[in-house]
Amino acid sequence: MKRFILHVDQATVLTQGGFTLPPMSEVPCTGPLKAVIKPPNVDDLYDWYMTKEKPDADPSWGVLWPTAVSLSNYIIDQPDLIQNKKCIELGSGLALCGLTSAKLRAKSVVISDREPYALHCALSTAAVNDITTSVEGAIIDWTDESSMVDVAEVIMASDVLYEKETIEAFATA
Repeated sequence: MKRFILHVDQATVLTQGGFTLPPMSEVPCTGPLKAVIKPPNVDDLYDWYMTKEKPDADPSWGVLWPTAVSLSNYIIDQPDLIQNKKCIELGSGLALCGLTSAKLRAKSVVISDREPYALHCALSTAAVNDITTSVEGAIIDWTDESSMVDVAEVIMASDVLYEKETIEAFATA
């Protein structure tokens, strides 16, 4: 299986953003996914949030972080870690790791984030890639114990501990 490579220079803008959805682009990929649906960049996403009068919104979910690419490539190299297993990706953002797992025959995958727009992009990516594995989106904030689900044999997370106050909550999630 080819390793994951994102071809940002070949992105196609799907929408500039509107009343209900943020700006989105389709970015072709090499590897198990043929494309990722994501905001064109963090600045455009932040500007869109500002039009919604949400200055405290966190647009970081709109980035495919290098750690997500690295973990996805590790999963590509070690597919037995996820095959036929129930997986969850915590703080998934664009859900590269979870969707790579789904494409490589995980039994089921829950992609989770506290940001509904991230889940919209991630589930759109699943649709574009004809992912037939059971993929479910869940709004989870690990600082809120009532939002947690316990359905996984494999727990994945990448680049999620950037706020000091969430570290302890994440450790006990």
